[in-house]
Amino acid sequence: MGSNGVKKPLSFYTDFVGKPVISAGNITIGKVKDMTIQMGEEFPPVKHLVVIPTKGKRGFNLFKTTDLLVIPWDDVACLSKKAIYLNVFLEEMVSSSVESNELFIYRDIMDEEIVDRYGKHLFRVNDVALRIQRGKLRIIGVQADINSMLQRLGPEREIFKLVNLFRRKIVENIIMWDHIKQYDKKMKHLKLDISKKLVKYMYNL
Repeated sequence: MGSNGVKKPLSFYTDFVGKPVISAGNITIGKVKDMTIQMGEEFPPVKHLVVIPTKGKRGFNLFKTTDLLVIPWDDVACLSKKAIYLNVFLEEMVSSSVESNELFIYRDIMDEEIVDRYGKHLFRVNDVALRIQRGKLRIIGVQADINSMLQRLGPEREIFKLVNLFRRKIVENIIMWDHIKQYDKKMKHLKLDISKKLVKYMYNL
């Protein structure tokens, strides 16, 4: 899959959630609901797309199931601003299964609390940053800044205009994934391996 020279990290919420997924042959099979990452690397790669199937004219979806579709990321051909394009035809597609070492970005990471190494609450995850590295789309960090929060609240332009009225500078801050470790098996928290003092320095608080 080509990277198209992407420099700025991709936003999980803005760039993927709700985006149409189109098979080879230009058939829309559904919309992105979630993605999984495969743990075990410093910056884990995306393993699967989780897709809500498209309903047909009579209310039936193309796969004759109400279940979510799990599509291997290897089946992705390219990304665009409007859709995710696959390299497989509809009739070739089979929903995959998720392995035990995978985490769901929306279900397991979004809106989770971030705590410092002592367990003290710091922030809540508003978005997840992704970047194409070494030929794979990888999670590089989480965002808990006002910019990522505003993008989820409503029409971006109007909210940003309102913020500018108060002359508040909107700064993007990404807590890199290699600073985060799993706090418990149920992913109730994301725990940083750095102190609250260093977090304040990173965020210029």
